Amino acid sequence: MSSGPVVFESIITQEVLKEAIDYLETNFGWQRNISYSLQKQLSSEETIVDVKGVLARSNQSIIGAILFFQQGYFENEIECKPIVNLSSWYVSERFRGVSVISLVRFMIDTLEGCIITNYSANEVATKILLAAGFKRMPLRRAATYLPQTLPYLSRIRVEEISRATIDMKHGIHVRLMQGNDIRFLRAYVGNQKVDFVVKKKFYTRSLFAKSFNMPVAFVIWTSSDKLVAENWSRIARKLMLYMQCIKLISDFERPVFPKSAYEPSNNYLIYERLSDSLAIKPLNSEFFVFD
Repeated sequence: MSSGPVVFESIITQEVLKEAIDYLETNFGWQRNISYSLQKQLSSEETIVDVKGVLARSNQSIIGAILFFQQGYFENEIECKPIVNLSSWYVSERFRGVSVISLVRFMIDTLEGCIITNYSANEVATKILLAAGFKRMPLRRAATYLPQTLPYLSRIRVEEISRATIDMKHGIHVRLMQGNDIRFLRAYVGNQKVDFVVKKKFYTRSLFAKSFNMPVAFVIWTSSDKLVAENWSRIARKLMLYMQCIKLISDFERPVFPKSAYEPSNNYLIYERLSDSLAIKPLNSEFFVFD
């Protein structure tokens, strides 16, 4: 069958949302429980924008889709803007090219007036988004392994807290959702305290030709990057032991960065007109559903 013209539409109804998720499940090959979590999460989100995503069709069939997670609001002395996170965007191979760029432009037009974030773009997607006007967030990623922190004795105490007690500050207004494998923690460092939103993730690794799942504590947000950076090894060790993980990853707003961490890369992107130095941590993002 020849390809018909490509048309774009917003995802508003539950029926179209399910259709889009089924298309993405087929093409990404994720488990059915992920689709269920997406449908549940995107259906129950506090409404910030009325759209749950965008898609492209040819001959009535979906050939591309992007889902939206509603992260909250960013407010400064000038204005208050919704924050929307892009997730799971995919375009069928035979339509890649102009259709991909057109879908991204349609998405940006649909989210006019919003701050748009993307935390999981591959290299090709990153180039497309940067060309469309996205910028890299001013964040540096720090990582460490448990054995690297063993020389550091730690009297830091960690405890679970209610998500309702977390104060975002810094102009970010978020009603935190629970998410998959998300923990809300507080660490006491001397007479100071710092709150964390942490996700336990599993990365597949190979050793001596055998695969295994490596548990990783991924810090989505902290109430004080500075305090964490200054006490990096001691806090990292305590968090890894508490989460039963052997690696810890955390992103820091420039210029803050722990001296003893190594720095892997990230592709955190943002589309906004407020500032060249705005960083939005991935709260209420796709990380609350996906590993």
